[in-house]
Amino acid sequence: MTCTSFDYYGGELICGDDCLFDLTNCIAEGMCGDATIQDDYGEDCDGDELGGATCESMGYLQGGTLACSDCRFDTSACLKATTLGMGNSHSCMITSTGETYCWGENTTGALGNNSLVSSNSPLLVSGTDVFQIIKGGTGFTCAIKASGNAMCWGENSAGQLGDGTYTDRLTPAAVSGTIQFSLIDAGNTHTCGIGGGGTVYCWGNNGSGQLGNGTTSGNLMPSPVTGSISFSDITTGADHTCGVNITGTGYCWGANGSGQLGLGTTEDSSTPTPVDGSLSFSTITAGSTHTCALTTTGAAYCWGSNSYDQLGIGFGAVSSSPVAVYTSETFISISAGDSHTCALTAAGVAWCWGANNYGQLGDNSQTNRNVPTAVAGGYTFLYLEAGGFHTCGITEEGAVLCWGWNYLGRLGIGTTAQNALTPTPIVPW
Repeated sequence: MTCTSFDYYGGELICGDDCLFDLTNCIAEGMCGDATIQDDYGEDCDGDELGGATCESMGYLQGGTLACSDCRFDTSACLKATTLGMGNSHSCMITSTGETYCWGENTTGALGNNSLVSSNSPLLVSGTDVFQIIKGGTGFTCAIKASGNAMCWGENSAGQLGDGTYTDRLTPAAVSGTIQFSLIDAGNTHTCGIGGGGTVYCWGNNGSGQLGNGTTSGNLMPSPVTGSISFSDITTGADHTCGVNITGTGYCWGANGSGQLGLGTTEDSSTPTPVDGSLSFSTITAGSTHTCALTTTGAAYCWGSNSYDQLGIGFGAVSSSPVAVYTSETFISISAGDSHTCALTAAGVAWCWGANNYGQLGDNSQTNRNVPTAVAGGYTFLYLEAGGFHTCGITEEGAVLCWGWNYLGRLGIGTTAQNALTPTPIVPW
């Protein structure tokens, strides 16, 4: 028998005068369960003794409960962000407890908290609805519940909320109809989502044909795009829309003055039209006047406006057809902002390129980049999304970091006084 036989870490086990084991030396070495943290034996914690650590101090969102299990931290009850929805000038997140928070500009009700007051810290969206997907547009927000029912709130001047009216909503309002959506995206003044069978439905402004129904007349409620195309991904730009069908073909429609539809021309299209070339895409993202997509092998291609190097092709020419981003990296996700683009590798490394006048590339500068540049800080991200002129990401711990333009508090860092040139944690709420 030894001290370790009694679950102590060490020490010399002796026999006392009464012929019973004397554990004095064992106790001095300690054991898991003695309410004392033995650093030398790799304990993080012991029982209720956490050494002052909290979920927040370990990089998680505020709140939640840090526990100890077998003298190792148990972070399963720590609060985490699960997804983000970035608008032009506001940001939203859904947490692991099913709550939805938004922050930034709220002059049209995009934060969904029954107010028109902007906020530089996260505010709880009103109501008891639990969302799984959330996306931000220009002054409005849309989200999908587990049932597939969509709700939107904020500006509705073009019917972009899809509730059959032009009335702004300060709290979540149900999108009209019984369509169950799997994906949704919010543009400048229009919205599109994927319903059953991969059918894309769009609503709102249609001045450039961005609803894809063969006209330029707007819709106040979801209406299917033209054609019998089954889509697996959908994205909305300022005034254009793109998607990927189930076989990997890219389609775009709407405004095309900068070649953002990728058709090899600059003519608008009011119906889904195949992107030029024979590339097979897995996902697609639209900025204001540019579009990017990833192939099934993770290679990034972009097309459209390149005024701020947002195509990442190493030079400043506009392209109306897909052009390979100048990088040897392969990516698992890609997200386009107004005039910048960011992408994430399988290792969780974030890369950005394009406009950087507000620090939205996160490389600790305000220099535009014409090729992908690593985001500063060495963080490992699980999720990355670009807003209008800002970017946010979710770390492997579930914390939210934001960078770029902080006008009206869209970074959620507790101030509007300054922009952030590197990833900065959102503040507690």
